[in-house]
Amino acid sequence: MTSPLTTRPTQRDVQSEFQDVSDPALTDRLLKLCHSYNLSASQLSTQWELLQMNGHVGKMTLETLAALEHKVGQVSQSAPQSKRKTAAVEPRTSSEARPAVQPRTTGMNTYTKDSAHLLQLSGMLGGLSTPKRARPGPASFASPLSQTTTNGSPSNSFVNRVDAGKVLLSFQADLGFASAIAPVKVHVGAHAAAEPRRAPAMATVSGSSFMWEKLDARAELLDEHVQKLEREIEAMHQAETMTKHEPTPQGHEGKKEAENKSPHDSADIQTEAGSALRMPLLASAVHGGNEEVTFVGRICCEGEGKLNPQSIFLEGSRARCNACRYRLDLSGCPDYALFPGQAVAVCGMNTLGHTIVAKRIVPGVLPPQQTRPLVNASFNVITATGPFTCSDDLSYAPLDELLKVAVQRHASAIVLVGPFVDEVHPTVSSVDLSVSFLQLFSQTVLNKLQVFVEERLNESSCAPHIVLIPSIRDVHHSPVFPQPPFVVEQLPAHIKPYVHLAPNPTSIFIGGVSIACCSLDVLMLLTQQELASKPMPDAPRPDRMSRLASHVIKQRLFLPLYPAPTDERALLPVDVTSNLQDSSLHLRPHVLVMPSELAPFAKVVEGDVVCVNSGRLTRKQAGGNFAVICVHPPISQSVAADEASAPSLAPVHAMDDAAIATPSEEATLASRICVEVRRI
Repeated sequence: MTSPLTTRPTQRDVQSEFQDVSDPALTDRLLKLCHSYNLSASQLSTQWELLQMNGHVGKMTLETLAALEHKVGQVSQSAPQSKRKTAAVEPRTSSEARPAVQPRTTGMNTYTKDSAHLLQLSGMLGGLSTPKRARPGPASFASPLSQTTTNGSPSNSFVNRVDAGKVLLSFQADLGFASAIAPVKVHVGAHAAAEPRRAPAMATVSGSSFMWEKLDARAELLDEHVQKLEREIEAMHQAETMTKHEPTPQGHEGKKEAENKSPHDSADIQTEAGSALRMPLLASAVHGGNEEVTFVGRICCEGEGKLNPQSIFLEGSRARCNACRYRLDLSGCPDYALFPGQAVAVCGMNTLGHTIVAKRIVPGVLPPQQTRPLVNASFNVITATGPFTCSDDLSYAPLDELLKVAVQRHASAIVLVGPFVDEVHPTVSSVDLSVSFLQLFSQTVLNKLQVFVEERLNESSCAPHIVLIPSIRDVHHSPVFPQPPFVVEQLPAHIKPYVHLAPNPTSIFIGGVSIACCSLDVLMLLTQQELASKPMPDAPRPDRMSRLASHVIKQRLFLPLYPAPTDERALLPVDVTSNLQDSSLHLRPHVLVMPSELAPFAKVVEGDVVCVNSGRLTRKQAGGNFAVICVHPPISQSVAADEASAPSLAPVHAMDDAAIATPSEEATLASRICVEVRRI
């Protein structure tokens, strides 16, 4: 790793590099080290600086000089092995050769495993630094060249799978699925971030910065999250008060009864679809008292780590509680499920002035309902979450199979959730590619989708709509949550209307049906951070998956955790300001797609939201799962559409009436949705 010296170092060179060494004996020893190991005085000085930083040594003495000689000897022994290893691998063509590392003009080119990170931080490694999980910069997504190509045969484990098409679970399968593709309109909601927040040097006109947060702006957004819940409860109390003062048939007696009500009478708080919970009036925790009132705040942990019953605090809003924190006593609360950052309403007392004794906890209020869509014909939607290729190849064979299934199942729309170019893929993580990450995404994923749409248009003049949602594991895209949509410019004009680029998270409207989706594994994150009470011995076992999905809906955030989990094994880069601004659920979706490593499920949450987790399309070298969602119209609309169709023509929404039991018109949309989770 050291290059031969053109001139041998002299005593003056050593003295200029080691100016703090005044002992001539030490200077002579240093000069001999340079001659013995073919080092310049500056290279030896660099090794001495590394030894001081890593070994915590002080001034130059005979003992520290011996340690320096030992370190230089270790580096010199490893250098010939690296040279032989480099010489053994010769490029077959000039185009396949890796770019040569430019030699350093100053300093030393040798470094050790323990000191590499120090050299990288101080800018001393230059072209030699190679991070383990390299991330492309915002200006270029190119990866180093090698002899590995992106074309290859599919994994044997995937090709020889025996359970392809197996139904893992079904939800209201008796409704049946559409037997023909239906023309639907697809559009992506505009509530998510349209473009990433940029670095200060690349600041836009609006002044937004990428991962450059102002503490006061973030604090205001966190406080606004709590105040929203306060306003919801206050509005319900006001509505209850107005109802009490309305004239009643009892006349004077009814009015007198209303006047005798206590000011702390409760109001009906809508917590679930079709049910209400009576709560006392709001109060500030600043002033203690013996009466039961309602406190609103954000769940906080006393220190780092997971929540426990002894470390829970409730942080109030600035306006009502001066943002003070109060300890939360859960000993008298029979049912709760809490996590850091959750905005809750606590019914209890603050007798001591510093501890709130909770009697009941309301974990948020449901957002308003979406308007009921006008569904004229049944249509199928296929959802799948990446990776879309097996871990031992880059053939993207599972994606090919999914597109074939979309044709067989007459899908009107396909929702593909990243990652597409997964950073944990062995070939991608080792940057052992012959193309850049962006080129890999274009040449495999986008090209396959373009060919698929063109084939469907040529065969039937009607193609499924395809929605692409990024993931923070996509190496060719912004790795910070929330994410902007992909930027694709290569698609032809006749293909673009069928390919929709959505941010992460997003709300998609397919045929008027709202489908909210987030590629982040929020369910797993909530599982790791949630503190839930144990059920009573005779009580039924709670539905954990429904409770986790309910947190997202009631908190009105795709990622309601704050602070974000800090796990060095799986870092989660979150722009908190953008998350609070752009990741909100302003309205209750009809379908909530929550990809997760947890067990697949499909069920109704909060009365009218169908929550689906199909898992991932691949699991290392084997195939995974995907979901088929079918939305049916009310029976009156279905009959009217059939009567309006010409008898001689086969309508695109033709259904097998014997296999489908269409629900009544009065039924909710959730009762008209069926789901199947299958093996690819």
